[in-house]
Amino acid sequence: MIFQDPSITEIRKMKPATLLDVCFAWMDKEPRWQSNAGRLWDDVKERFCTAPASGSPKFHLCRPGGLAIHSLGVVQNLERFASAMAEDLASFKTESVLLCGLFHDLGKIGLPAKSHYTPGSNGWYSAANEGLSVPAMSLYWLGKYHVELEPAEYQAIMHHDGQYVPEGKWCQFAESRLALLLHYADYWSTMDEKGWPNG
Repeated sequence: MIFQDPSITEIRKMKPATLLDVCFAWMDKEPRWQSNAGRLWDDVKERFCTAPASGSPKFHLCRPGGLAIHSLGVVQNLERFASAMAEDLASFKTESVLLCGLFHDLGKIGLPAKSHYTPGSNGWYSAANEGLSVPAMSLYWLGKYHVELEPAEYQAIMHHDGQYVPEGKWCQFAESRLALLLHYADYWSTMDEKGWPNG
Protein backbone atom coordinates (compact mmCIF):
# COMPACT_ATOMS: atom_id res chain seq x y z
CA MET A 1 0.00 0.00 0.00
CA ILE A 2 1.42 3.33 -1.04
CA PHE A 3 0.67 5.33 2.11
CA GLN A 4 2.48 2.71 4.20
CA ASP A 5 5.57 2.89 1.98
CA PRO A 6 8.51 3.99 4.17
CA SER A 7 9.99 5.91 1.23
CA ILE A 8 7.11 8.39 1.40
CA THR A 9 7.83 10.49 4.46
CA GLU A 10 5.78 13.26 6.04
CA ILE A 11 2.97 12.52 3.62
CA ARG A 12 0.56 14.96 5.23
CA LYS A 13 2.97 17.83 4.54
CA MET A 14 3.16 17.13 0.81
CA LYS A 15 1.19 19.32 -1.58
CA PRO A 16 -1.65 17.41 -3.30
CA ALA A 17 -0.11 17.86 -6.76
CA THR A 18 3.24 16.47 -5.55
CA LEU A 19 1.58 13.52 -3.86
CA LEU A 20 -0.46 12.82 -6.97
CA ASP A 21 2.75 12.76 -9.02
CA VAL A 22 4.08 10.10 -6.63
CA CYS A 23 0.88 8.07 -6.99
CA PHE A 24 0.92 8.17 -10.78
CA ALA A 25 4.60 7.27 -10.95
CA TRP A 26 3.72 4.21 -8.85
CA MET A 27 0.78 3.33 -11.10
CA ASP A 28 2.88 3.62 -14.23
CA LYS A 29 4.89 0.59 -13.07
CA GLU A 30 1.84 -1.60 -13.72
CA PRO A 31 2.64 -3.57 -16.94
CA ARG A 32 -0.91 -3.67 -18.25
CA TRP A 33 -1.06 0.13 -18.38
CA GLN A 34 2.28 0.53 -20.21
CA SER A 35 2.69 4.21 -19.33
CA ASN A 36 -0.87 5.02 -20.41
CA ALA A 37 -1.83 6.15 -16.91
CA GLY A 38 1.16 8.48 -16.93
CA ARG A 39 0.15 9.97 -20.29
CA LEU A 40 -3.37 10.52 -19.02
CA TRP A 41 -2.05 12.20 -15.89
CA ASP A 42 0.24 14.49 -17.89
CA ASP A 43 -2.75 15.67 -19.95
CA VAL A 44 -5.31 16.14 -17.16
CA LYS A 45 -3.12 17.15 -14.22
CA GLU A 46 -3.78 20.89 -14.39
CA ARG A 47 -7.55 20.44 -14.69
CA PHE A 48 -7.62 17.72 -12.04
CA CYS A 49 -5.68 19.83 -9.52
CA THR A 50 -7.87 22.91 -10.00
CA ALA A 51 -11.35 21.34 -10.25
CA PRO A 52 -13.75 21.42 -7.30
CA ALA A 53 -15.03 18.17 -5.77
CA SER A 54 -18.65 19.32 -5.92
CA GLY A 55 -20.82 22.06 -7.35
CA SER A 56 -22.47 23.42 -4.24
CA PRO A 57 -21.25 24.76 -0.89
CA LYS A 58 -23.70 22.43 0.85
CA PHE A 59 -21.70 19.50 -0.46
CA HIS A 60 -17.98 18.80 -0.07
CA LEU A 61 -14.88 20.75 -1.12
CA CYS A 62 -16.65 23.09 -3.51
CA ARG A 63 -13.52 25.06 -4.26
CA PRO A 64 -10.58 24.94 -6.69
CA GLY A 65 -8.36 21.98 -5.83
CA GLY A 66 -11.16 20.16 -4.02
CA LEU A 67 -11.16 17.22 -6.42
CA ALA A 68 -7.48 16.45 -5.82
CA ILE A 69 -7.86 16.64 -2.04
CA HIS A 70 -10.97 14.46 -2.09
CA SER A 71 -9.43 11.84 -4.39
CA LEU A 72 -6.34 11.50 -2.21
CA GLY A 73 -8.59 11.15 0.84
CA VAL A 74 -10.46 8.32 -0.88
CA VAL A 75 -7.19 6.49 -1.62
CA GLN A 76 -6.13 6.84 2.02
CA ASN A 77 -9.48 5.53 3.25
CA LEU A 78 -9.36 2.64 0.77
CA GLU A 79 -5.99 1.64 2.16
CA ARG A 80 -7.18 1.99 5.76
CA PHE A 81 -10.22 -0.19 5.12
CA ALA A 82 -8.27 -2.75 3.10
CA SER A 83 -5.61 -2.92 5.82
CA ALA A 84 -8.27 -3.52 8.49
CA MET A 85 -9.64 -6.43 6.45
CA ALA A 86 -6.30 -7.74 5.25
CA GLU A 87 -7.25 -11.42 5.44
CA ASP A 88 -10.22 -10.97 3.12
CA LEU A 89 -8.41 -8.54 0.84
CA ALA A 90 -5.02 -10.17 0.46
CA SER A 91 -5.42 -10.14 -3.30
CA PHE A 92 -5.95 -6.37 -3.53
CA LYS A 93 -3.26 -4.67 -5.53
CA THR A 94 -1.90 -1.23 -4.77
CA GLU A 95 -2.42 -0.31 -8.42
CA SER A 96 -6.14 -1.12 -8.26
CA VAL A 97 -6.58 0.90 -5.08
CA LEU A 98 -4.79 3.87 -6.62
CA LEU A 99 -6.61 3.64 -9.93
CA CYS A 100 -10.08 3.49 -8.40
CA GLY A 101 -9.41 5.97 -5.62
CA LEU A 102 -7.83 8.60 -7.83
CA PHE A 103 -9.96 8.16 -10.95
CA HIS A 104 -13.43 7.46 -9.55
CA ASP A 105 -14.37 11.16 -9.93
CA LEU A 106 -12.09 12.02 -12.86
CA GLY A 107 -15.23 12.87 -14.83
CA LYS A 108 -15.60 15.98 -12.67
CA ILE A 109 -13.02 17.67 -14.90
CA GLY A 110 -15.56 17.31 -17.73
CA LEU A 111 -14.73 16.35 -21.30
CA PRO A 112 -11.76 17.44 -23.44
CA ALA A 113 -13.43 20.59 -24.74
CA LYS A 114 -15.79 21.34 -21.85
CA SER A 115 -15.38 21.64 -18.09
CA HIS A 116 -17.92 19.93 -15.86
CA TYR A 117 -17.91 22.76 -13.33
CA THR A 118 -17.77 26.46 -14.16
CA PRO A 119 -17.89 29.41 -11.76
CA GLY A 120 -21.46 30.52 -11.13
CA SER A 121 -22.86 33.96 -10.46
CA ASN A 122 -22.85 33.25 -6.72
CA GLY A 123 -19.12 32.58 -6.78
CA TRP A 124 -19.52 28.81 -6.68
CA TYR A 125 -19.80 26.25 -9.46
CA SER A 126 -22.55 24.81 -11.58
CA ALA A 127 -22.35 21.47 -13.33
CA ALA A 128 -22.49 21.43 -17.11
CA ASN A 129 -24.83 18.89 -18.67
CA GLU A 130 -22.70 16.62 -20.85
CA GLY A 131 -25.36 13.92 -21.07
CA LEU A 132 -23.01 11.60 -19.18
CA SER A 133 -22.73 10.83 -15.48
CA VAL A 134 -19.50 11.57 -13.65
CA PRO A 135 -18.56 7.85 -13.50
CA ALA A 136 -19.26 7.50 -17.23
CA MET A 137 -16.99 10.46 -17.98
CA SER A 138 -14.32 8.96 -15.72
CA LEU A 139 -14.46 5.75 -17.73
CA TYR A 140 -14.44 7.75 -20.97
CA TRP A 141 -11.09 9.30 -20.02
CA LEU A 142 -9.61 5.94 -19.04
CA GLY A 143 -10.73 4.40 -22.32
CA LYS A 144 -9.44 7.36 -24.34
CA TYR A 145 -5.93 6.72 -22.97
CA HIS A 146 -6.18 2.91 -23.18
CA VAL A 147 -5.94 2.39 -19.43
CA GLU A 148 -7.08 -1.23 -19.31
CA LEU A 149 -9.46 -2.08 -16.47
CA GLU A 150 -10.27 -5.35 -14.82
CA PRO A 151 -14.02 -6.01 -14.38
CA ALA A 152 -13.92 -5.26 -10.64
CA GLU A 153 -12.15 -1.92 -11.29
CA TYR A 154 -14.69 -0.95 -13.95
CA GLN A 155 -17.60 -1.84 -11.68
CA ALA A 156 -16.06 0.01 -8.73
CA ILE A 157 -15.69 3.25 -10.71
CA MET A 158 -19.03 2.96 -12.51
CA HIS A 159 -20.99 2.29 -9.32
CA HIS A 160 -19.00 4.12 -6.65
CA ASP A 161 -22.10 6.09 -5.62
CA GLY A 162 -23.66 2.81 -4.55
CA GLN A 163 -27.40 2.67 -3.93
CA TYR A 164 -27.68 6.46 -3.61
CA VAL A 165 -28.30 6.78 -7.36
CA PRO A 166 -30.61 4.78 -9.67
CA GLU A 167 -27.65 3.40 -11.65
CA GLY A 168 -26.47 1.64 -8.49
CA LYS A 169 -29.38 -0.79 -8.72
CA TRP A 170 -27.69 -2.46 -11.69
CA CYS A 171 -25.17 -4.17 -9.42
CA GLN A 172 -27.30 -4.50 -6.30
CA PHE A 173 -26.21 -7.61 -4.37
CA ALA A 174 -23.55 -8.30 -7.02
CA GLU A 175 -20.93 -5.73 -5.98
CA SER A 176 -17.30 -6.78 -5.96
CA ARG A 177 -15.37 -6.22 -2.76
CA LEU A 178 -13.47 -3.45 -4.48
CA ALA A 179 -16.72 -1.72 -5.49
CA LEU A 180 -18.06 -1.84 -1.94
CA LEU A 181 -14.80 -0.59 -0.47
CA LEU A 182 -14.58 2.29 -2.95
CA HIS A 183 -18.15 3.30 -2.18
CA TYR A 184 -17.51 3.32 1.57
CA ALA A 185 -14.17 5.11 1.19
CA ASP A 186 -15.74 7.76 -1.04
CA TYR A 187 -18.70 8.27 1.29
CA TRP A 188 -16.48 8.40 4.37
CA SER A 189 -14.20 10.99 2.76
CA THR A 190 -17.17 13.07 1.62
CA MET A 191 -18.68 13.12 5.11
CA ASP A 192 -15.31 14.02 6.64
CA GLU A 193 -15.00 16.92 4.20
CA LYS A 194 -18.48 18.34 4.64
CA GLY A 195 -18.81 17.56 8.35
CA TRP A 196 -20.67 14.63 9.85
CA PRO A 197 -24.21 15.37 11.08
CA ASN A 198 -24.56 15.10 14.86
CA GLY A 199 -20.78 14.82 15.35
